[in-house]
Amino acid sequence: MTEIELCILANYPILYVVSPEESRFTDELERICRRHRRKLWVHTISTGLFRIAVAHRNQPRRERQTGEVHGQLTDPIALLEHMKQSKPDEGIFLLLDIQAVLRDPLVQRLLKDVARHFKLSHNNVVILSPSHDLPRTLEQEIYLVDFKLPSNEDLTGTLESVLSTLKQRSVKIHLSAADRERLVTAGQGLVMEEFENCLARGVVKSRGIIDHRMIDEMVASKKQIIKKTGILDFFDSRENMDHIGGLDNLKAWLAKRQLAFTAKARAYGLPHPKGILLLGIQGCGKSLTAKACAALWQFPLLRLDTGRLFSDRVGGSEDKTRQAIRTAEALAPCILWIDEIEKSMAGIGSSSHADAGTAARVFASIATWLQEKAVPVFVIATANTVTSLPPELIRKGRWDEIFFLDLPGLGERQSIIGIHLAKRRQDPHIFDIAGLAEKCAGFSGAEIEQAIIDGLYNAFDEDRSLTTDDIRQSFDITVPLSITMAENVQALRTWALSRTRLASNDKLEEERRQWRSGTIRTV
Repeated sequence: MTEIELCILANYPILYVVSPEESRFTDELERICRRHRRKLWVHTISTGLFRIAVAHRNQPRRERQTGEVHGQLTDPIALLEHMKQSKPDEGIFLLLDIQAVLRDPLVQRLLKDVARHFKLSHNNVVILSPSHDLPRTLEQEIYLVDFKLPSNEDLTGTLESVLSTLKQRSVKIHLSAADRERLVTAGQGLVMEEFENCLARGVVKSRGIIDHRMIDEMVASKKQIIKKTGILDFFDSRENMDHIGGLDNLKAWLAKRQLAFTAKARAYGLPHPKGILLLGIQGCGKSLTAKACAALWQFPLLRLDTGRLFSDRVGGSEDKTRQAIRTAEALAPCILWIDEIEKSMAGIGSSSHADAGTAARVFASIATWLQEKAVPVFVIATANTVTSLPPELIRKGRWDEIFFLDLPGLGERQSIIGIHLAKRRQDPHIFDIAGLAEKCAGFSGAEIEQAIIDGLYNAFDEDRSLTTDDIRQSFDITVPLSITMAENVQALRTWALSRTRLASNDKLEEERRQWRSGTIRTV
C-alpha cells in the first residue's frame, strides 16, 4: 500500500492492482483517502458508481454510510464517458469489474482519454483485478501493482480478534503461544476472508473447544486453491515418519528443521530451509518421505506434475511455470514435491532443436527459482538416476542437502517388515521377522511390501492366517531389482558414495559397508 499511496500522491492517473481481495483492498484504500482527505468512489456493474463515506479511524466497516449513487452508470463505457467529464480533485475511482471488458478497443481508447484528463485534474483510477490480464496497448498508460496477501501481522491481528470474541462467549480455548504461531503460519496463502471462514468452520467443527486441531483445518482449506490451478495436486498425506523403516539420518535431519519456519528461527538468524534432493534406487522410500515430511511439519503437500507445464500455445509453458511457482509461494509455508525430476529434465540439451528451447526455458525458470526463492516453500525432488540431471541442478545452493537412499540394511528390513505387517492388521510379534529380514537381503522397501501382500493373497485364498512361511515363499520367487538391474544399481551406489549424504545410519551394519565397497553382490 505504500507503493500505491506514493503513486497516488505522484498523480499517476491509472493504477492496475492485482488481488482477489476486494474488501481488504477497499479498507486499505479508504485509509489512504482518510489520510489525504480524498473522496473515494467505487464502481460495480451491478450498482453503478457510488461514493463511500470514508469511515473514521477504527470505525467498523459495517457502520459506513454510502453517499451519492449514480445507478445509471452500470455500463463501463457510460462510466468512462462520465469520468472524462469529472471535475478536478473529484477523488479516487476504484473500478472492480472493468477488467472483463479491457479487451474492447473502445474501452481502451476511453481509458487513454481518462488518463490524460486525470493527469490534469489530479484524480486517480484504480482498477482491481484478481489476475494480471493487461492489454499491451494500455501498458504505457497504466502502473501495475501487486497487492500482497495478508502478512503474518495481519493474520495474527485477525486471529487474536476472533479468539477474544470467542472467549467472551465462553468458548474454551486451548492454544499455546506456539500453537497460535503455527496456526497463523498455516493460514499464510489464504486471503483474509478465507482465513476468517476457516476459523469459523473450525469453531463449529470443534463444538466449542479451540485447540491445535485448527491447524489441520487451515491446511485443508488450501485444497480449493490448488484445485483451481490445474497444474499442482494437493496430497492428503496419511503417512508419517513411523511408517518409514530406517532412513535415520534423513528423519533426524527433517526433525531438526520442523521449527525452522517459525518467527523464533528468523530471530535466531536461521534462513528458511530450501529443500532436498532425494536420489536413490526405486522403491526405497523417496516419495514416502515427502508425504511423511508434510505430516511431520503439518504443511500442505503440493505435487508438481512437470508434464502439465508444457503447452501448445506460444509462451504458454513459461506462463504455466510462473503460475505454478506463484501458487506454491501463495500457499507458503508448504512442501512442493517434484517426483522423478530427471524425467522432466530429459532432453534439455537438445531442446533448442526439438521445441524451440521451451523445455530449456522452463528448466531455467525452475532452477533460478530454486536458487533465489526467499519464501518458505520447501522443495523435495526425487530422482532414480543422475545421468539425466543437468550438473547445475545438483550443485550446492539449489538444495540444502542431497541424500542417497540405498537398499535397506538388515535392521531396516526388520523395521519395514514389522511396519507392513502392522498396517495389514497382522501381529508382527508372531512372525520370525529376524529370519525374514535375512531372507530378503537386497530387496527394496517396495519389494518387501509386495512380497507380504502376495503372502496375504495366498493365505486369504486358502482361508487361513498369514504365516512366516507364506512371506518366505514370496521372497523365494521374487527377483529384486538389485539383481535384474545389478549394474545400474551398483553404478548409482558408486556415484553417490562420494557425492551425497547417506539417508540411513550405516555405521552399525557391516552388511551396508560391504555393499558400499562393492566387495559382495546384493543378493
